[in-house]
Amino acid sequence: MEKRRKGVRTRAKRNANLNTDTLDDTAVSGTSGVPMAPTAQLAEKRKSHELEMCKMRLECQKEKIDELTRERDYLKEQLASALRREATGSTQAIHLSSDSSSDCSGLL
Repeated sequence: MEKRRKGVRTRAKRNANLNTDTLDDTAVSGTSGVPMAPTAQLAEKRKSHELEMCKMRLECQKEKIDELTRERDYLKEQLASALRREATGSTQAIHLSSDSSSDCSGLL
């Protein structure tokens, strides 16, 4: 005795015609078209904003590291140049002092 019911619609049939594109904006990842609660949407928006802020902070830190690296390299070059000049100057000073001492010994 099988009865056929006409006009009875199940949830599956009722939702078959539902446009899923509208649910994509509010769907929870990992679920199939289940809309998110407003508090979950707010939490997701907050996390998304926090992620964007962290990315911006990371980019600023990378720029600062690059700037400090360039400054370090410049200062190392300046120090090396100053040390070379000092070494050259002290060598010349030694030669000058030895020349002047030999000149002085001749006067005595």
